[in-house]
Amino acid sequence: MNRLMTSLLVATTLAGVAIVLATATSLPDPVASHFGGGGHANGWMTRDGYRLFMLGMLVAVPWLVYGACALSASGASLCRMRNGDYWLAPARRTETIATMRRFGAIAGVLISALLVGVHLAVLDAHRRQPPQLDEGALIAGLVAFVVAIAALAIAHGLRFRRPREAGPRR
Repeated sequence: MNRLMTSLLVATTLAGVAIVLATATSLPDPVASHFGGGGHANGWMTRDGYRLFMLGMLVAVPWLVYGACALSASGASLCRMRNGDYWLAPARRTETIATMRRFGAIAGVLISALLVGVHLAVLDAHRRQPPQLDEGALIAGLVAFVVAIAALAIAHGLRFRRPREAGPRR
């Protein structure tokens, strides 16, 4: 399952990079990259700057989240895991690390999808003159992302709650 989820994260990262590379050249220079109330553009970047920014975000953010989840399960002293003394005990350590990596990969996939959605919204905004963001579509995407991340967080909390037979928390 971990290989599948990590492969899915690699695939969504590569797909996002391919989408940005294939479509960013159709944007004007400068690109409306920030939008205020009513979807009106109020911030601009060069096309090359926008492309580099989006590519950096698509690669860095999902993989940093994945790495942070893997690091927290490793027991590294700079990261603490809730009930880590229980979940990182030798009998459970391997499965705990695998589960945390799986959670990180799923979160990374969701973040990649969100960032691609934002890029597609910017492309769509430039189909209108002056550029105007479709706030309804963007809000729908953000709501879907928040619901998915909340479900993942709940699943994480349920998976790593301390079993009753483990005794009181320290």
